[in-house]
Amino acid sequence: MLSSAELMHRLVDAGQAMRQAKAELVQLANEAAYRSRSSLPKAENLAAQNGHATAARLVEFLTRVSSPESRRLVSVGAKTQPRQLLGQVIEPEYPFVGRELDTGQIEPDTALMISGMLHTCAQNGVMPEKLRIAEEALAVEASHSSVDLVKVQVKVWQAYLDPDGLEPQEKRAFQKRSLRFGKTENGLTEIFLLAPTIDVARIKAAFTEADKLTSQPRFLSEEEAAAQSAAPEIVTGPHGEQYTKFRDPRTPAQRHYDLMLGYFSAGLRAHETGASGARSLATVSVMITAKDLETGVGVGWVEGIGQGISVAEVRRLIDSNGAHPIFFGKNGDITAYGNRQRGFTEKQRKAIAARDGDSCICGCGMPASALDAHHIKPYSEGGLTEVDNGILVCPQFHRWLVDSGFTFRMIQGRPHQLAPPHLDPTQTWRRMGVSRADKREAPSGFDWR
Repeated sequence: MLSSAELMHRLVDAGQAMRQAKAELVQLANEAAYRSRSSLPKAENLAAQNGHATAARLVEFLTRVSSPESRRLVSVGAKTQPRQLLGQVIEPEYPFVGRELDTGQIEPDTALMISGMLHTCAQNGVMPEKLRIAEEALAVEASHSSVDLVKVQVKVWQAYLDPDGLEPQEKRAFQKRSLRFGKTENGLTEIFLLAPTIDVARIKAAFTEADKLTSQPRFLSEEEAAAQSAAPEIVTGPHGEQYTKFRDPRTPAQRHYDLMLGYFSAGLRAHETGASGARSLATVSVMITAKDLETGVGVGWVEGIGQGISVAEVRRLIDSNGAHPIFFGKNGDITAYGNRQRGFTEKQRKAIAARDGDSCICGCGMPASALDAHHIKPYSEGGLTEVDNGILVCPQFHRWLVDSGFTFRMIQGRPHQLAPPHLDPTQTWRRMGVSRADKREAPSGFDWR
């Protein structure tokens, strides 16, 4: 077994050897590109002689790298290797970057990143003297820094060299903003988002703020609770509200997804008076037979996606948003179309929020406008869609409810929870939420304005 010192030296040597091998690939790809230039007749064109349309295709075939990688090798070579013009060898376009690349000090991707930025600045009229200073400084920086650190330095230099170029860049980015849906597999659909810098900053700021809430209480299913190493405890908030406290099992990516969906739902629910107001909620059509919905065995189909979802997911959607019953005849014809059922109205949601507080009762910090409405006594068991039978819960807790082991009940007009025995051996009913009236019971001298 290697000692710690030997291991570190071997890693350094392996990294140097890897960069040196890539540098040789760049040099060879550049030579192949020169011998495959379009001005040559087919009989002298190296790529054409071997059945390839371009030098990049030839490099890809011979080295077995990916198509994008082969194109990068050719592109880096064109910018960092000596050029031949009318039989004369001239200096490369970016000699300082080329020098560090040839000696195995920097990666081809790093060289391409630096040269690409300098080329953009040159097109925008930046003086060659400034570009040469920036190239040398970045080449030296890249020789002892990681690719990610160099990327930051490249952005700093670009802003310094071409401050006027940021505005056109931002306009181009705005024009290219996009969100599109990819393929669906195993119940997951890819979504591709291209966002301008300022919008990304807003999104990241929201996620950063949400990450501060990860130490607050969360509700988990029995299986998830059992997976936690720390023993759960019942904690009391500043206004008498009580929570079951334990760690959040979600990954940061899962928390960010839940937050994004919550904000999206909140925005759709928001509305104003007048024609400029947004819709109260987007409509998603899910088809399921009454038999499947009643028995819990079957599948629901999401219109426009072509993907099935579980009966449990359908029930959760109906619980929060309601449903339109459609009755079909024996031949598949529609015999009746009912009114929306079960869904809590906006006025009911506001009343519940006023009673229980303007954030999720599970303590996750999500605002009321982003929450699902849930029947304390299930609608299928005779529970009414009324304020006295509803609570607001975050989507993730709504999904955990069925298997969580928690029981809910209205006591003196306020929702209470009973945690499962493994979380609360005392089996005590505990009040949920903090009303706005409760919040005004502040210590003397506290300013609520």
